[in-house]
Amino acid sequence: MFVIAGMVEAIGAVFGSLLAVALMCCLASGVANRLHHSNWAAFLVLGLLAIVSLSGLTHSGFVRLCAAYGLFGALFLWLTSRNKNLGSETLERDGK
Repeated sequence: MFVIAGMVEAIGAVFGSLLAVALMCCLASGVANRLHHSNWAAFLVLGLLAIVSLSGLTHSGFVRLCAAYGLFGALFLWLTSRNKNLGSETLERDGK
Protein backbone atom coordinates (compact mmCIF):
# COMPACT_ATOMS: atom_id res chain seq x y z
CA MET A 1 0.00 0.00 0.00
CA PHE A 2 2.88 2.35 0.76
CA VAL A 3 4.35 1.71 -2.67
CA ILE A 4 1.13 2.69 -4.40
CA ALA A 5 0.84 5.82 -2.25
CA GLY A 6 4.42 6.75 -3.13
CA MET A 7 3.75 6.27 -6.84
CA VAL A 8 0.58 8.35 -6.73
CA GLU A 9 2.41 11.10 -4.82
CA ALA A 10 5.26 11.14 -7.38
CA ILE A 11 2.87 11.23 -10.33
CA GLY A 12 0.90 14.03 -8.68
CA ALA A 13 4.09 16.00 -8.04
CA VAL A 14 5.22 15.67 -11.66
CA PHE A 15 1.89 16.67 -13.20
CA GLY A 16 1.23 19.33 -10.58
CA SER A 17 4.59 20.96 -11.15
CA LEU A 18 4.06 20.87 -14.92
CA LEU A 19 0.71 22.57 -14.45
CA ALA A 20 2.19 25.17 -12.10
CA VAL A 21 5.00 25.99 -14.54
CA ALA A 22 2.59 26.16 -17.47
CA LEU A 23 0.47 28.66 -15.55
CA MET A 24 3.57 30.64 -14.56
CA CYS A 25 4.77 30.80 -18.17
CA CYS A 26 1.30 31.76 -19.36
CA LEU A 27 1.08 34.56 -16.80
CA ALA A 28 4.60 35.77 -17.61
CA SER A 29 3.74 35.80 -21.30
CA GLY A 30 0.55 37.75 -20.60
CA VAL A 31 2.37 40.30 -18.46
CA ALA A 32 5.08 40.71 -21.09
CA ASN A 33 2.48 41.18 -23.82
CA ARG A 34 0.68 43.80 -21.70
CA LEU A 35 4.00 45.64 -21.41
CA HIS A 36 4.42 45.35 -25.22
CA HIS A 37 7.70 43.48 -24.76
CA SER A 38 7.07 39.82 -25.51
CA ASN A 39 10.81 39.13 -25.27
CA TRP A 40 10.71 39.76 -21.53
CA ALA A 41 8.56 36.72 -20.70
CA ALA A 42 11.53 34.37 -20.40
CA PHE A 43 13.37 36.85 -18.21
CA LEU A 44 10.34 37.21 -15.95
CA VAL A 45 10.26 33.44 -15.46
CA LEU A 46 14.00 33.33 -14.81
CA GLY A 47 13.61 36.17 -12.30
CA LEU A 48 10.90 34.27 -10.45
CA LEU A 49 13.05 31.15 -10.43
CA ALA A 50 15.99 33.13 -9.06
CA ILE A 51 13.81 34.55 -6.29
CA VAL A 52 12.58 31.08 -5.34
CA SER A 53 16.10 29.64 -5.41
CA LEU A 54 17.63 32.44 -3.35
CA SER A 55 14.82 32.41 -0.79
CA GLY A 56 15.60 28.83 0.22
CA LEU A 57 12.26 27.33 -0.73
CA THR A 58 13.82 24.48 -2.70
CA HIS A 59 13.68 21.98 0.16
CA SER A 60 10.49 20.53 -1.31
CA GLY A 61 10.65 18.09 -4.20
CA PHE A 62 7.65 19.80 -5.78
CA VAL A 63 9.43 23.17 -5.83
CA ARG A 64 12.61 21.59 -7.21
CA LEU A 65 10.58 20.01 -10.03
CA CYS A 66 8.93 23.37 -10.70
CA ALA A 67 12.35 25.02 -10.90
CA ALA A 68 13.65 22.40 -13.31
CA TYR A 69 10.58 22.62 -15.52
CA GLY A 70 10.68 26.41 -15.23
CA LEU A 71 14.08 26.50 -16.90
CA PHE A 72 12.67 24.58 -19.84
CA GLY A 73 9.63 26.86 -19.85
CA ALA A 74 11.86 29.93 -19.97
CA LEU A 75 13.80 28.40 -22.85
CA PHE A 76 10.53 27.71 -24.67
CA LEU A 77 9.33 31.30 -24.12
CA TRP A 78 12.64 32.70 -25.30
CA LEU A 79 12.60 30.57 -28.47
CA THR A 80 8.99 31.42 -29.30
CA SER A 81 9.49 35.15 -28.79
CA ARG A 82 12.65 34.97 -30.88
CA ASN A 83 10.79 33.27 -33.73
CA LYS A 84 8.02 35.88 -33.61
CA ASN A 85 10.56 38.67 -33.93
CA LEU A 86 12.42 36.95 -36.75
CA GLY A 87 9.16 36.51 -38.65
CA SER A 88 8.23 40.18 -38.32
CA GLU A 89 11.70 41.30 -39.43
CA THR A 90 11.56 39.19 -42.58
CA LEU A 91 8.12 40.56 -43.41
CA GLU A 92 9.37 44.14 -43.00
CA ARG A 93 12.47 43.38 -45.05
CA ASP A 94 10.46 41.84 -47.89
CA GLY A 95 8.09 44.82 -47.94
CA LYS A 96 4.94 42.82 -47.23
